[in-house]
Amino acid sequence: MLADTSQLASTRHHTATDQRAWTEIFSPSVNLAVWQRQLSEPLKAGVKALLTERPSIRIQESGTVTELHQRLHQCLGTDSTWTPLLDDIALSLDMFQVLFDQDTIGLRLTGLDKAMCPRFHVDRVLVRGICTYAGPATEWLANEHIPAREQQSGPLLIPTDADQHIQHLPLGAFALMKGEAWPGNEGRGLVHRSPPCTSDDPRLLLTLDLC
Repeated sequence: MLADTSQLASTRHHTATDQRAWTEIFSPSVNLAVWQRQLSEPLKAGVKALLTERPSIRIQESGTVTELHQRLHQCLGTDSTWTPLLDDIALSLDMFQVLFDQDTIGLRLTGLDKAMCPRFHVDRVLVRGICTYAGPATEWLANEHIPAREQQSGPLLIPTDADQHIQHLPLGAFALMKGEAWPGNEGRGLVHRSPPCTSDDPRLLLTLDLC
């Protein structure tokens, strides 16, 4: 569970139940901005049907918002079952484009039955948007539980007691995670990993990146 925002100074994250949560990513003290929301029943039903029909789905594209909308419709077809999912991704793309004033966005929609990145790591990007539509959601660690990060090089050195501090993004939440390339954030990118998952409890993961 995410800690409350009174711990913002130490954990450097912010969560709220409306879309304005995303704007907090521009605060120098915030490494993780989470829009926490509940997925609608039609959306959850569409995600479940998609994972049943195409459990290994992988769509990886970059382009303008309009181009990505078109590509998603081409890949998923015209089945109305997917409409709530397509509408939700379209909203996320529009928000991402407006927030960062970026014409070209990288999109990845992936069905997973095993952890994609099982070790704690940081992303060498400016910022990444991430949403788990089904299955276990992304795990992360606050920086205060990884001492002397600025002095580390190579693979992250995670303390042996770090497991007790692992936090999880809520299912359906859409989070923005600062990476190492965000100005002034080198050595402080959000530390995270993919959770274990199985074919009995698969994930559907969406990520958005600036290109």
